[in-house]
Amino acid sequence: MMNSPVSSVGTITELFNAIINETCLSKKVTILRALRTALEQFPRQANVEDVQWDTATMCAFARSLLFSGVPIDSREDEERQYEQGDFPGVSETACEGMVCARLFLAVASPEQVGVSDFLTPLQVLCFAHGDPKLPWCSEASVSAASALAAQLESPSSARQLISLLKYIQPKLTKETWKKNPCYRRVFKVALFQLRHPDMSDALPIVLPPALLTRRRLHDAQPDTRTRLRSPHRGQRPPPSELDRHGYQEVLFDALKHLLYVKEPEVIVKLHTCIRNLLFSDYLDVLRTFRIKDEKRQRMAEDVYNELFTAAEMEQAFALRKAYSSQFCSYIECLGIDVVKYMDKTLRVLLEYVEVYDTEEQECRRNALLALAMLIKHTWLRIPSHFRKIVESLFKLAYDLDEHNRTVLWAEIVECLHLLRISCPDEYKTFKEDMSLLEGSDIPGIPKLRACVAKCEEKV
Repeated sequence: MMNSPVSSVGTITELFNAIINETCLSKKVTILRALRTALEQFPRQANVEDVQWDTATMCAFARSLLFSGVPIDSREDEERQYEQGDFPGVSETACEGMVCARLFLAVASPEQVGVSDFLTPLQVLCFAHGDPKLPWCSEASVSAASALAAQLESPSSARQLISLLKYIQPKLTKETWKKNPCYRRVFKVALFQLRHPDMSDALPIVLPPALLTRRRLHDAQPDTRTRLRSPHRGQRPPPSELDRHGYQEVLFDALKHLLYVKEPEVIVKLHTCIRNLLFSDYLDVLRTFRIKDEKRQRMAEDVYNELFTAAEMEQAFALRKAYSSQFCSYIECLGIDVVKYMDKTLRVLLEYVEVYDTEEQECRRNALLALAMLIKHTWLRIPSHFRKIVESLFKLAYDLDEHNRTVLWAEIVECLHLLRISCPDEYKTFKEDMSLLEGSDIPGIPKLRACVAKCEEKV
C-alpha cells in the first residue's frame, strides 16, 4: 500500500532528526541510505506546495550533512600535505548526504528550501567536493556534488557566494584557519568566482582570510607556496576601488613580504599581482592626462628597486629567468620615471645580455625586450649610454655566432633600430665603424652587419 504524503513526511522528519543526532559516520551512512529510500518512495502524486516541512529541522539537517561531509577541525595547526586515507568515511558520508539532499529538493517547495540557512551549508559541501584529487573527496562524492549543485538555486550568484563566504568566516580566523584545510579550499574556489563590482562589496569578508593565506605562502614549504594567483581582469576590483576603502596599501604590504620568496612560479605570479594592484586602471589615466598618483608610483618604484636588486645578485638560471621576465612590464608601467634608476637598470640589463644563458636563451631575450622598452621610454637619456649598449650587443653577437645560435637576432635588430632613432649621430658613427669591419672574420661581425642592414629597411 502506498504511503500517504503525511506519513512520509513524518518518516522523513524522524530520519532527519536521527541524522542530526548521530555522530558516528558509519551509522550515519546507514541512516542516510534509509532516508534515500524514503525519499525515493515519496508519493509522486503529492503537490509539493501542500507538503509542509519543519524549517528548523531542514536547516539542522543541512548543517549536519556539511559537518559530516567535510574533515573536522584539526586539534593542532596542521599544514602538512594530506593523503587520501587521512579522512576515512568522509567522502562516502558526503556522497550519501548530497544524494539525499538532491532527492529532498524534488519533494519540497522552492519557497521552503530557498532559505539561506538551508542552502548555504549545502553549497559549501558542493564546493568542498569539487575535485576527486582532494584527500576528502572521491569520484562518487564529486559526481554527487555536481548533481546537487545543478539543482541548487544559482549557487554561483554573487548573493549566494557572499553568503557562503560569510558562513565559512569562523573557520578562517587567525585562530582556526590552519585547522581547516577544507574550508581554505572552499574559500579559494568561491573567491575566484566573484566578479567586480560584487568583489568590492565582499572585500571586508574576503580580505582577512586572503591575508592569512598570503602569510601561509610566505612561511610554507616550497611546494605549497605556488598558490598565489592573479584573478582574471573581470574578477578583481580596480585599484581605485581598493584605495577608496583603504585596502590597497594593506594588500601591497602583504604582497611585498613575498618579494623574498625564491620560487620561480611565485616570483612571476607575485609581480603580476602587484602590477595589477597598482596599475590595472592607472596607466590609461597616466598616459592620457599625465596625472600621476604619487602613492602608486612610490609603491611601484619600491618593488622595481627590489626586483632589480634581487635579479642582479641571482645566479640560478631558473630564478634569473623568472626575474628577467618581469623587467619589460615594470619599465612600461613606470615609463619615464625609470630614469631615476637608469644606471642600475642598464647595469642589470646589459649584464643579463652578456652573461652565458641556457639553450633557450630566455634570460637574454627578456633582457633585450626590456632594453628595447627602456630605449623607448628614456630615449633622451640614451645617447650618453649608447657606447656601452652597443658594446654589450657586440659581445652578445660574438657569443651567439661562436656557439652557432640562431635565436635573438630579431631582438638585436629591434634594439639597433631604436638606437638609430634615438641616437642618430652616435648610430651613424657606429654604422661607419661597422663598415670598416667588412670582410672581418671576427665571430658575430657579419651577422651584426646584417642586423644593421635590416635596420635600414625599417621605416
